[in-house]
Amino acid sequence: MKTVVPSIESVTALVMPLSLISGEAWEDSRKLIREHYGDLVVLTIAGAGSEEMSFSADTGMGECLVIGTKTGKPSTRAILVVLKERPAYPLLGATIATELRRLIQASGIRRLEDGPVGGTPLLFGNDVVGQAIDAPLPQSGPWNPSRISDLSLAQSAYQLTNEKRIWLPGMPDSEARNVPISTVEKLGEIGPYHADINGSTSSGGIRGPFIVSDAPKGSVPTYPVLWKHDAARETRLQFDADSQAQPRHPKNAKEKAVVDYKVTAIASTASHCHFNQNFQFNSQPTAMQFTERRTIGGRAWIAIHLSSTEREKALVLWGNSTLGVLSHWYHANKQSGRAI
Repeated sequence: MKTVVPSIESVTALVMPLSLISGEAWEDSRKLIREHYGDLVVLTIAGAGSEEMSFSADTGMGECLVIGTKTGKPSTRAILVVLKERPAYPLLGATIATELRRLIQASGIRRLEDGPVGGTPLLFGNDVVGQAIDAPLPQSGPWNPSRISDLSLAQSAYQLTNEKRIWLPGMPDSEARNVPISTVEKLGEIGPYHADINGSTSSGGIRGPFIVSDAPKGSVPTYPVLWKHDAARETRLQFDADSQAQPRHPKNAKEKAVVDYKVTAIASTASHCHFNQNFQFNSQPTAMQFTERRTIGGRAWIAIHLSSTEREKALVLWGNSTLGVLSHWYHANKQSGRAI
């Protein structure tokens, strides 16, 4: 007589940093989950402050709850849930889980591709405590949407970036407009990481060929640099460099050759157009900016070099438009108002 042992599927539930589903450094982790787990459900919290968007009581940082069944087969979709706030007591959490399970079994969850109609509400009595949406998982990049209280905006952002259509909430499908959309890396050259401008290697060698310091008022630096944020002066689309870069003093001929080569390489990336790295949506007004002189991008602003000054001006305008900021915000790692 043979004994039949039923297969037991392993269900995993993890509370992880919010960066797991949107941070660039977590790409391998997302790949592992996508390739080996099914029935994926990812929950985030749309709270305003750091303490309001975590499932744990004392982490003080954005978190996500990832639930999946280990199948060994790749997943192409996931249910993404955005709660208004962390469940205050067990009954509320259990009710949300029960309602979510019922919706999944009934295939009653709206899809990200459905257009800007919003997600499926999760109810506790007559109160909406969150929304759920069925979304495709990309082969690479962030899993969106997360921490978005109005999922119709996520659906509009998806239409813009994936379908190349302007389809806004309240707009019928027949009025949606096709627009050409591309990525910056296909149009131009993205400038260097800040450590490649003034950093050192782990052994103390020269990684970046410059020493960066504040630019004296009224000076005209040979190598102007945008290095830091000053929200008070960043209220316009055009402002000048705040710092200057000076080549390191080499110790010998070998170091001089390295410095000279890297100075030339970094200087060639200077641009009029710069992208706001780590954009703080709740305090900084500009997502991209323009400098009259070609300027090296730095720790706060990354240079984007296009084929002409006119194209760089156009990119600055697009980056600060409603649709440009929407695209930026949608794909960002939304840690306490910051777009990383």
